[in-house]
Amino acid sequence: VYMVVIVKLGGSVITNKNKFTTANKKVIVRLAGDLSKIKTPMIIVHGAGSYGHFPVKKFGIRDGFHNEKQRLGFAKTHLYCKDLNQLVCGALLAKGIPAVGIPPFSTVKQENGRISYFNTQIVKDALHEGLVPVMFGDPTLDSVKHGLPCSGDKVISFLAKVFEPTMIVFGTDVDGIYTSDPKTNKNARLIPLVTHSNLNAVLSSLEEAKTHDVTGGMKGKILELLDESKKCPLIIVNALKPGRLQKAVEGKETISTTFKLNN
Repeated sequence: VYMVVIVKLGGSVITNKNKFTTANKKVIVRLAGDLSKIKTPMIIVHGAGSYGHFPVKKFGIRDGFHNEKQRLGFAKTHLYCKDLNQLVCGALLAKGIPAVGIPPFSTVKQENGRISYFNTQIVKDALHEGLVPVMFGDPTLDSVKHGLPCSGDKVISFLAKVFEPTMIVFGTDVDGIYTSDPKTNKNARLIPLVTHSNLNAVLSSLEEAKTHDVTGGMKGKILELLDESKKCPLIIVNALKPGRLQKAVEGKETISTTFKLNN
């Protein structure tokens, strides 16, 4: 058993989601500093943000690639996603974290948009050697659609089944889950704890995010990880607010939403 925490750095946090391949470098550097203080073994997964969602739309590869132009677009999208991973790993390394980027393109295969193969051995071996694996949203080959985006959330969902983490911490650009969209409704209230009793109400309040996100927004993320949150706490925290992600990973009290369905 690996006593490991899975940490997600959302694409909306580390990139400007409204500007093509634009990183929030200051935020990445600050988060790297926060993560460098954590003593627990970690697997870090980051979203692709504007390095993934924009090209996927631009090249029309949301539903696979079927011609020469889309094929080229697919390969370019992979390059952009790797560029972002290099930026993130560079920041982590600068703060003394032995981060190694592991592209899903090289380790994952999908079948009609679901992960059908995942070489997690490389992740296990990296952890065993005291390295910090850093995976990310990335296009991968697909046995039905030739190639498809594979979100960081899908990667986390699979990793969680294999590694059974002590917790999954999601760094996003909101304080947690609300009764309605806090960006459009000033009366939206934060829901600090989600259990079996209020789960359905919470899911129905989660409207699809109205951004460039091609992976279904917050509702998509939660549905992707619902099964895993039955085994370990899933904490959603605002990673744009200094210190909160670190506190959540350390198991300290902070403004957030915690899914506890494991009872």
